[in-house]
Amino acid sequence: MQVQSLPRASRDAAARMLARSFEDDPMFRFLLSNGRTRPAWLELVMVTALDECLAHGEVLVADLDGLAGAIGIIPPALHSAPAFTRISSLVWLFLSTLPPPPPLAFLLNGPRVLNLIGAKHPRDPHLYVQVLGADPERQGRGVGAALVERALERAARDGVYAYLETTNAKNLVFYGRFGFRVIEGISPSPGGGPPIWLLRT
Repeated sequence: MQVQSLPRASRDAAARMLARSFEDDPMFRFLLSNGRTRPAWLELVMVTALDECLAHGEVLVADLDGLAGAIGIIPPALHSAPAFTRISSLVWLFLSTLPPPPPLAFLLNGPRVLNLIGAKHPRDPHLYVQVLGADPERQGRGVGAALVERALERAARDGVYAYLETTNAKNLVFYGRFGFRVIEGISPSPGGGPPIWLLRT
């Protein structure tokens, strides 16, 4: 399996793949409850996440008979975008795109979730795994593991721990295989949403 940096020209394809991988994510099902419009909004959200990582860090992709997975990381020298920047991105999505308007939960609770995550974000040096996903058709073939291992190699090289958030309980066992441990659980999340787990190595 080949792991390499994401070519800028492949950003949209990676966003579509990540949108498919997050289709069953509890937080996005809470914020984007309309199954008909969820894919389009998920893709837009993933575009903003990838753009942030490309601007401030790195996006790695795995190739396994095609684009199989992607991971966006922010190195220790740079902090992830502050919550107000991400909220601004959500507002811009709403104002500048053609898909039907997202559910009210997305507009009201999305910014609250981002504010909470931003407030809990570590302030000491670390490698931030902002987004990780594998194509559903290629899951179970080591795609996520290959990407996480590359991120942990980067963290080890920089002499820092890795940090991430997840709202999918199934991910806790997966990340635990790589030394991640839960340092805090937030339940319910803003608006009565699903739990958010904060993990670090």
